[in-house]
Amino acid sequence: MKPGDGVAADDFLAEQFQREYMEAAQNRNNLKKPPAANSTKGKVEDKAKGPKLGGSRSTRAAYHAQEKAIAAAAAAAAKR
Repeated sequence: MKPGDGVAADDFLAEQFQREYMEAAQNRNNLKKPPAANSTKGKVEDKAKGPKLGGSRSTRAAYHAQEKAIAAAAAAAAKR
């Protein structure tokens, strides 16, 4: 489309701007990198559920380690 085709200059500039803007937006979308395969965003860690029932942090950590060891032993026994 050219300015001399019977279209007002304002309309011509508006269409030209819109065309350029849409092309630039499409190029920006094409340049986005896909998310990394080893992303940790959606992973859920194995954390204790429920309220903290008191005690020091090290006491709770020892308790959780003990629970984890019991669960591992149960899983190993189930495989046999």
